[in-house]
Amino acid sequence: MSRSMPTGFGAATGRVVALAISLAFVSAAAAQQEPASFDRDQLEELALANNPTIAQASAAYRAAVGERLQAQLRPNPAIGYEGHEIAFKRPGESTTHMFFVEQPILLGGKRRQRTEVAAREEDLAGIEVEARKLRVLTDVRAHYYAALAADRRVDVRTRLTGLAEQAVEITRQLMNTGAAARPDLLEAQIQARRAGLDLERARAQRSRVRSQLAAVVGVGEVAAASLEGSLETEIPRLEFSALLADIFERSPQTELGHKDLERAEAVVRSARAEGKPDLSLLGGFGWNSDRLDVGVEAVGWQAQFGVRLELPVSDRNQGNIAAALAMRELAVDEIRRIELTIRSRLAQVFALYEEGREAVTVYRDEILPAANEAYELFVASHQRMAASFPQVLIAQRTLFQAEQEYIEALGETWVAIATIEGLLLDDGLAAPSFLPGSVTPSASGHQ
Repeated sequence: MSRSMPTGFGAATGRVVALAISLAFVSAAAAQQEPASFDRDQLEELALANNPTIAQASAAYRAAVGERLQAQLRPNPAIGYEGHEIAFKRPGESTTHMFFVEQPILLGGKRRQRTEVAAREEDLAGIEVEARKLRVLTDVRAHYYAALAADRRVDVRTRLTGLAEQAVEITRQLMNTGAAARPDLLEAQIQARRAGLDLERARAQRSRVRSQLAAVVGVGEVAAASLEGSLETEIPRLEFSALLADIFERSPQTELGHKDLERAEAVVRSARAEGKPDLSLLGGFGWNSDRLDVGVEAVGWQAQFGVRLELPVSDRNQGNIAAALAMRELAVDEIRRIELTIRSRLAQVFALYEEGREAVTVYRDEILPAANEAYELFVASHQRMAASFPQVLIAQRTLFQAEQEYIEALGETWVAIATIEGLLLDDGLAAPSFLPGSVTPSASGHQ
């Protein structure tokens, strides 16, 4: 039974070449004191080539292929020698020397059933490779969008800090002319200090997100690289029922559940076959030096034949059969659990998508234009001495807070979309859930 490698194995060489080119680009950019730059596609290719969990899943697949090949093999014959009636005083007389060949023969379809179990495990290992790639890609996309949002937050906080520091200087100048009092200066200094702390927090968050992105990609240089792309592209319209049907149809977790049920049923058949006895045939020849009477020639060459059949009196493999039946029940319930988990997880992620998409629309079309106009009006009024400087600071804070919330909504929306694109599979650094010979794979935790 021949089986092809899972999709993507043939592209391993291409990914290694892509990695070499990208790392060469990073080195060249570092030599020129310029930061490297990556877009989402490049990050995905690097992750597929470098994430260790994909290599682990691929190794598990190759192990499953080896186990299937082993299960197909017939039992080896045995050769041996037997000596009978060997007298120490006269070793050449009344002795029999026999050479034989013994061949075990598996009955009850054992080899066929063992091969079927191993083939189902090979299928599971192949599906796990594809699932692992999806998990890695989902994490790359989610961290990529989170990093873009973190960059935007730093930009906003940097601008706000600069304006807050300018406000302190302007307030000092106004105090010199009597247009502002000390409380105004204290308020401006407090706002500048708070803006500085918010900027440091934004930078720390950006560093954390970049480190997570570099970890899932498997290339440390990504943490310091610049990212190409924008959060402000058109957000797609998604529909819950269509997404649910699509995930049920295409999710590797759903396929894993059904394939594992097939494996469990094969294990039951194999356990029943193992309870049947095997046959062993023996044949040989040898020399018998025994003399039937004085002066008579030795008996000479002799043949030997034997048949051995184990009697299944007490051990009929009934314990393993019971265990296999229980595992089949577990596999049936696992399919239902996976379906319910997918439905629940999609409901959570889709709610984040809907909330984020609505927030992005409201902030972009209503709140930000209004906050920007209010800020500009207060600045103009202050220049005409019709509004106090604290009012300008309040309007400024409102505008930047709105921008911050707009960026948060954009980031959360695109992270939710990335999770849906990945069929709800994430956690690209978790160990593969399936290894050959392991118990029923589970979708818990990240499905």
